[in-house]
Amino acid sequence: MIITLTLNPCIDQTTWVDSLEIGGTNRVKKVKKEIGGKGINVSTALIQLGYETQALVFIHEQETLSVEKELHRRGITCESITVPGELRTNLKVFDREKKEMTEFNESGSVVSEAAAEQMTALIKTKLSVADVLVVCGSVPPGVSSDYYRRIIEMANKAGVLTILDADNALFAEGMKANPTLIKPNRGELERFLGQKLNSEKEIIAAATELVKSGITYVCVSVGADGAYLICKDGAYHTKGAEIEVRGVQGAGDSLVAGFAIGLSEGRTPEESLKLAVACANGSLTHEGTGMCRKEDLERLIGEIRIRRVR
Repeated sequence: MIITLTLNPCIDQTTWVDSLEIGGTNRVKKVKKEIGGKGINVSTALIQLGYETQALVFIHEQETLSVEKELHRRGITCESITVPGELRTNLKVFDREKKEMTEFNESGSVVSEAAAEQMTALIKTKLSVADVLVVCGSVPPGVSSDYYRRIIEMANKAGVLTILDADNALFAEGMKANPTLIKPNRGELERFLGQKLNSEKEIIAAATELVKSGITYVCVSVGADGAYLICKDGAYHTKGAEIEVRGVQGAGDSLVAGFAIGLSEGRTPEESLKLAVACANGSLTHEGTGMCRKEDLERLIGEIRIRRVR
């Protein structure tokens, strides 16, 4: 069973424009609203790929769209803790000409320490059935920056494999617990290290040091240049398949879903990277927060070529 954690669910409102003009008037071509949040997105990809998953989420008392109803519609089992406040909205503006996404993400409503501890207790009850725990995304105001670290430490003691996909203090603190796999993009890793990574050699060297510190797998996503996977046995890269990009939101979460499958099935690093990048590429072919589907994976995985770089 792959368990995902979403402490800060949202409505992803994706807006399409032909060419984004900063400071000017933009004509909206289309709008799409979907329930999201990184953990929810990972579970959505997993269920669409045919894998068992359960989502643990905070549910807000004031919701314009029901998170639980939408997860049930998608076929995702979920358990929740109800908290006061409103479900946040994240605005995503997709520039069709540049194929770039500009995001405006709300922080979310404040969550009490008591509610956070309720979620901790819920997570603990799930560790006996979990193969992999995916800890990802932002946390709402009121949840401490060391929350992910404490959850990963708890999972480690239970023998559950963990994936961390977060940024800034959540990432830095979570790293201290030595998760099984981390998935920073280049910018997130640069912020953590406080330095630019200008070449493949620098990316591999930085990730290798993290492996030496106790992280089993480090995946660094580098946008159109694909992704690297570094572990004690080597370093691997793939640029991915040649595809038409229709939307970029959700590709990273599909990538995480692929790695969760790889970890749960004990696949080799090369196999896991191939699977994960095929999932990410599948997501890129869908508009909005579109997750990879089984048919996408079957179509694309044969096109992924892995090269060993160390």
